[in-house]
Amino acid sequence: MTEPVDAEGLREALVKGAEYLSRNQRILDNLNVFPVPDGDTGANMVATLDAGIRAIGEGPVSSIAELSERMRGELLRNSRGNSGFIVAWFFCGFFAAAERYDHLTDDCLLEGFSSGAYRVNTSLFTPVEGTMITIIAAMTEALRGCSGDDPGSCLRRAVSAGRETLYKTPSMLPMLAKAGVVDAGALGFIFIVEGMLRSLTREEVPLESEADYRFQPNPRAMLDWTPLPEYRYCTEVYVENPREFDDRALRVFLGERGNSIALVIEGGFIKLHIHTDHPHDILGRLESLGTVAKSKIEDMREQVDLVSNGSRDDGSCAVLACIPGEGFEEVFAGLGVAACLLYRGELPSAGAILDALAEIDAPSVIVLANNANIVPAAMVARDICGRDVTVVPTRNVVEGIAAAYGYSENDSMRENAKNMRDCVGLAACLRAYRSATASTFGDTPIPEGSFFVMAGDDVLAVRDDLADAALEAMKASGAEDKSDVTVYTGYGFDDAVLPRLKAGLSELNPRLSVEYRRGGQPRELLIISIE
Repeated sequence: MTEPVDAEGLREALVKGAEYLSRNQRILDNLNVFPVPDGDTGANMVATLDAGIRAIGEGPVSSIAELSERMRGELLRNSRGNSGFIVAWFFCGFFAAAERYDHLTDDCLLEGFSSGAYRVNTSLFTPVEGTMITIIAAMTEALRGCSGDDPGSCLRRAVSAGRETLYKTPSMLPMLAKAGVVDAGALGFIFIVEGMLRSLTREEVPLESEADYRFQPNPRAMLDWTPLPEYRYCTEVYVENPREFDDRALRVFLGERGNSIALVIEGGFIKLHIHTDHPHDILGRLESLGTVAKSKIEDMREQVDLVSNGSRDDGSCAVLACIPGEGFEEVFAGLGVAACLLYRGELPSAGAILDALAEIDAPSVIVLANNANIVPAAMVARDICGRDVTVVPTRNVVEGIAAAYGYSENDSMRENAKNMRDCVGLAACLRAYRSATASTFGDTPIPEGSFFVMAGDDVLAVRDDLADAALEAMKASGAEDKSDVTVYTGYGFDDAVLPRLKAGLSELNPRLSVEYRRGGQPRELLIISIE
C-alpha cells in the first residue's frame, strides 16, 4: 500500500521515471532497430523527457494542473525522433485527463493512460503493433482491473503487463525477430513507468542488463513480411452524449475488427481510434451509441483522406528542408527550396523546426524531413505552429532531393505536395559507415573497423575497404543499368578513396554519369544517390 499521491508526489515520480530512463539509455540505443536502426532511441527519449522534467524541476507545484501546464509545451517543443514524439504526445494526453484530479488515484491513472494512448494513436501516421503503442495499450488495459487500488499497486500491475507484452514484440514485428531484440522504444516506456513506481515505493533505480532483452536472431523472420498495414483504414470517431451501453461488448466488437485501438470513454463523450478493414461497420456501431460529432476515415495504403477537409489551398508555398550536412544547402537552393535547417550529431527538435518555419515568409510551407526519425518532430511543429504546413515524410536526404524536383513556386501547396510525393521514389539512397565496434545486424556480421553500406534497413556490403564496399553495394542496387550517380562525401572522408571509386564506377558502367559533391554529413562517410 502506498501513500496518497498529490502533485508533488507525481512530480517526484516523473523525475524518477526520467532517471530510470536516463540510467539505462545505452541499452535502448543498442537495441534500436525499428523504425530506423540508427541507435538513438534512448537518446531521443531522454532528450524529450528531460525537457519536460526541467520545466517542473524548480519551485513548488500546487496541483496536477500546474504540472500539466508547465510540462506539456516543453515536451512538444523538444520532442526528438519517433520515440520522443510518442513520449511527448502520451504525456500531453495523460495530463489532459489527469489535470482534473487533485491526487493520482486509480481513476486518474486509467483516464490518463487512456487519453495518452488515444493521443499517440491519433498523432502517428500509421501506428505499428509491436512498438511503444502496444505497451501503452497493455498497460492501459491492466489499469482497468485496478478499481479501488492504491497508485503503487496500479502501476505495479501496469509494469507487469508491459513487461509480459514486451517479449511478444518480436512476434508482432519481424524486424525485431531478425535482429534478436525486443523493441527499444517499448522497453524505454516501461523504464519510465517503472521509475515512477519505484518513486512511490521508495526503491532505488537499477542499472539493467542488456542481455535480458536479447535472444537468438532469426535471419528468416522477414521473408514473408510486408510493411503494409495489416488493416487498411485508420478510423477515428468522436461521439457526444452517449447513451448507456456495455463497455465490454464494445471492446469485444472492436477487437474482432481491427487493432491499434485507442478508446476513451468519459461521461460526455467517446473517442475511438482503430485500424480496420470495416470502417463503416465501426461507424454504424458508434452511431447507435450517441451523436457522432466528428469522424475520419483514412486509407493508410493510399493516404487518402475520405472524411476531412484537408489543408487549405490558398496560394503559393515555400519549402523547408532538413539537411544532415552544410553541402546539401546549395543542392536544395538550386531546386527552389526557400530554407534549410542544418542538423549534425543531434536530430532537430520540434522547437528547432518551429523556429525555422517562423523565418519563412510564405502563406504555406512544405517540410521535407529527409530522415524518418525527424518526421515526428516535423509533425509536432506542423500541429502547433498555427500555420498551413504539410510534411512530406522523406526518409533520407536523397529522397528529399528527388522530391524537390517536383516543386514549382507557381503551384499551390496541394499541387506541390502531390507532385513532390510522386517524385520521392525517383532515386535510391545508399549510406556508407565505418563500424566502431564488432556487431551483427540480422544475420550479417560487421567486424570492428570494417566499412558497411546500407540501403534502407538492409546491409548490402561489408568490406575492409570503403571503395570496395561502396562499389559492391552500388552493383547490388543495379547501378549497371542506371544513368546517374551522385556521391556526397561526409565529414572525415578520406579523399584518397576517390580515384579507386571513380575507376570502379567507370568499369561497372562506362556510360554512368557520376558527380561528386561535399555533403559534410557527420555520420555517413558517403551518401550515394542512384537514378
